[in-house]
Order: sequence, then C-alpha cells, then structure tokens
Amino acid sequence: MTNQQVDTHSLIQRSSRWMRSDLKGPNILVSTRVRLARNLVSRPFPHVATPEQSQELEKNMAAVFSDIKVSGQPLQYLSLETLPENDKRILVEKHLMSPDFANLERPRALFLSEDHRVAVMVNEEDHIRIQVFEPNWQYEEAWALASEIDDKIEKKTPLSFHEKFGYLTACPTNVGTGLRLSVMVHLPALSVLGQIREITGALTQMGLAVRGLYGEKSQAFGNLYQISNQITLGKSEEDTMRHLDAMTQKIVEKEMQARHHLSKEGRLQLEDRAWRARGTLQNARILSAEEAFKTLSIDRLGMDMDILPTIEVSYIETLVNCLRGALGSGKLEGEALAVDDTAQGVLQGEEKRQERMVNPGEKVEMDETMLDVTRALYIRNLFEV
Repeated sequence: MTNQQVDTHSLIQRSSRWMRSDLKGPNILVSTRVRLARNLVSRPFPHVATPEQSQELEKNMAAVFSDIKVSGQPLQYLSLETLPENDKRILVEKHLMSPDFANLERPRALFLSEDHRVAVMVNEEDHIRIQVFEPNWQYEEAWALASEIDDKIEKKTPLSFHEKFGYLTACPTNVGTGLRLSVMVHLPALSVLGQIREITGALTQMGLAVRGLYGEKSQAFGNLYQISNQITLGKSEEDTMRHLDAMTQKIVEKEMQARHHLSKEGRLQLEDRAWRARGTLQNARILSAEEAFKTLSIDRLGMDMDILPTIEVSYIETLVNCLRGALGSGKLEGEALAVDDTAQGVLQGEEKRQERMVNPGEKVEMDETMLDVTRALYIRNLFEV
C-alpha cells in the first residue's frame, strides 16, 4: 500500500463535520445538504459518453479543482477507479457520494474537503454535482459555499445554461436551478404515535420529496428522513429555500407536539421504552443494524426528553459507525474485540480475517454474525457507565 493510499484512507476515515450536531438541542434537525447539478458545454452527458471522454473530463476537472480551496484547504482528488471497495462503502455510508456513483464502471472522481463539508462528484449522473453539508439546519451557510464553488468552476470552464430553461441536466427533473436542498430530520415521537404517514403525505402534496436515510428507495432507519425540494424549474433558489425552511419549521413543531403528548399521556410507557433501549445498548452482545438503529433512536429521544442521562455522542455519527464500512475498516481496534468473551468466541479460527479487518484500505467482508458482534461492542464502549 502506498503512502498516498494511506493518506486517502485517513481522509475518508476522519470525522465528518456535518455529523457534529448540537447535542444540547432536541436533535430533530440533524443536517443540511445543498446539491447543485452542473454540466459542461459541448460535452455528452456521462451516461452516453465514451470511457475516453469520461477520462478526459475527470482530468480536466482535476485541473479546475486544483485551484479551489475550502477554508484555505484544497479539495482532495479521489479517483474512484483506484479507490479500495471498503473506502467507497464508507463514503456512501457518510452520504458523501451516492450508491450509484460507487458502482458505476466509467471513469469518475470525488473531490473532497478535509472536513467533509464539500464533496463534488464528477461523472455521476451529471458532469459535476457539487455537494455541501452542514450540521443541523444551516441552509444559508451551505448555499453560500455551494454558490461560491459554482462561481469558481464557471470562471474556469463554461457550463451548459439556457436563457429560458436555466442549467441543463441529464435528468429533466433537475433542469432549471439544478438545486436540490435537503434537511435530515429525526422524528421518533411522530413514529411512536403512528403519525409519520400523515406527515409525509402532507409534505408530498406540498411539492417535497420524503426519503429514508440513504435517499430514494431507502428505508427510514433510525426514524431519520430526508426532506427535499422536487421542483427546480420555474422557481428561484431563494424561493426553494424559503419554502423548505417554512416546511421544516412545521415539521419541528409537529415533532415537538408529539413529544409533549407522549410526556403528558404516556410518560411511564415512554420511560420504560427509553430505559429498555439504554439497557440494550449497554449490554447487548449481538446487534443487527436494524435493531441498533431503532434502539439508538429511542435512546436519543429519551435523552432529549430528560428521561435518560445524557451521553455526549453524536447520534448520526454513531449510526454511520454502526455500518459495514466503518466496522470493517479498523475503526474499532482488533485488540478490543480480542478481550471480549463473545467476540473471542466468534473470532476463534479467524485470526487471518481479523488481521485483514484492521488493515486500512483493504476490501473486508465480515459475515453478518461478526458484524453484529462488532457493532454491539462498539456501542457498548460508547455507552459504558
């Protein structure tokens, strides 16, 4: 493994700024993402480009981004063709690139800031997809940075723009502003009361898209939902942001009402659920991803409502670190597993696999039992009394 690969792996492994939400608040508004879809003039869209054309575009964009900095730091150039599979998986799990982007076969690249605030995909569905992430609901800050990067790109290379239709994109649903603004929300109380379908249905009627943790077709693990605009044509960026902001405030109001109702009408039952969740997190030896997400969500609700002692950990970062990529990358030291009785039993006869698990950058495929054991140990360490 070269030094460059080690540095790349270290960059991917580090904590993402957007996951550092305000631990003292109600933890309803988890994060913000601004995404801008852009294409270059006189070039075929990625899905019809030849491998040679895609390779040429990647090299050209590497030159463009070499002069663009975020907080004084350059964006790091990650070529997906040479990136280890588990590093790709981590990038997807951290929302820094799409699952489709990870699995494409054409030449493509990701340009990533050191704090993961900015991640630009080149040769995904469009030539360029600028993404800016912020913790909580900081859409104005995210938009300002995305717009700044957009302007810097346009100074170096002409973008495909039509006076009537706006920015031209591979998919008609992005034509116009090319802006997709989304907020990730944590809605456990509405889920407990069975009101989620009513809320998501109303949002859809208001022209918004509601998706699970990992976008289209994904489930809302951990009671997390991504809410974003659907219309990019005929509306300005400012109108889009104002509309989603107004809807976001209503969502927060509904969740807070649901929490108040649970506190007044079902406090004992809620306390029981919260303490059972905490007990599971502190004592479980095997945890599936689905069970971990559900339990962590109720535990976070218990902390937000002053039922449980507060543990200073980021909810979304904990969820991401429970997934296969992080667990298979060496983030959890092998020595910690070796001294745990349950983990020791699973690991017997698998010393070579264990060595691979803590070797950064290599493709690692643990079986489901090993994943569940590792996940449980990781969470127990976080929630240690």
